[in-house]
Amino acid sequence: MTKTVVHLHGSVNSPNDDWVLRTEVINNEWKARWREVVARQILAAPNVLFVGLGSAAPVLSETVTMIAAAVGQQKAFYQADIGEHARNDFAQKLNVTKDRYIRGSWCEVMSRLATHLAEEQAHTLTTNGTVILKVNGASDEELAAFQEIAGRLRGVTLLALGRFRANARLDLASRYLPRTQQDEEWTAFALNALGGISAETGLTATPVSTGMWHLKNGNRFQAQVLIVTGRGTRRMSALEAAIRSVSRVIREETGMGPDIVLVGSVIPDVPPERVSAPLDIVEGEESVPDIITGPRSPRVLSVDSGTVIKDAKEWLDGL
Repeated sequence: MTKTVVHLHGSVNSPNDDWVLRTEVINNEWKARWREVVARQILAAPNVLFVGLGSAAPVLSETVTMIAAAVGQQKAFYQADIGEHARNDFAQKLNVTKDRYIRGSWCEVMSRLATHLAEEQAHTLTTNGTVILKVNGASDEELAAFQEIAGRLRGVTLLALGRFRANARLDLASRYLPRTQQDEEWTAFALNALGGISAETGLTATPVSTGMWHLKNGNRFQAQVLIVTGRGTRRMSALEAAIRSVSRVIREETGMGPDIVLVGSVIPDVPPERVSAPLDIVEGEESVPDIITGPRSPRVLSVDSGTVIKDAKEWLDGL
């Protein structure tokens, strides 16, 4: 189900002339355009929440009353405001009942909604991931391990979940895009491998707000893991340059880049017929250790290799 937020007064990212700050604009100049936007959005949603409308705006109440009459009992109207329900003109005019009235500021309400949405997204990741792994022959033990580690994303913020998806796509600019079922299915294979590595090594995998996973032995940090997907259409060789680039950006932004990159949902590489150019003309093919920051490039492992857990364990044992 699509979640939509309609800003009555406009967005801070909009041109100044598009902002709606005066009652005259709401009720007269902007009436036709606002009525169309509200009608289109409200007719598409079974539940509608109005936030911060203490005074009844005629253009709103007239439009919503018309919609309510047209759809009957198919919609539930909610309202959130800092004032009391009995003194809220908008709530009274639209017959918003007390049990559907939430007292709180815009920031408080949106924060609570974001928390609820994040919990929902963590649940769908677990559900869709379980289905795709089961279809691909995962054992009951593997499914249980996946569900356990995916469940640790509950409690992660909505923004952090966006970072996990953006990191997995190797597209940091996409962190604000909506989740998709494909995102969750692509991520499931690498996340399942992380669960296996955690079980084999005895290290605890914990999600962090940067969109990465920390492997810890008790309170002792061991390694940082980045989950990446080839989205079912990319070869490992096609991802390597992007992995290096994103790892470098993460290191610059957070002070610590990934130590291990688990790559899932890739297609098999074709053996090269000739020597190719270096993936990175600046760093070259091999990472060069730095006495202060450590290796520049992480250990990149394909979860389809069949030895990913063994390879990761050997790398971790060598720390």
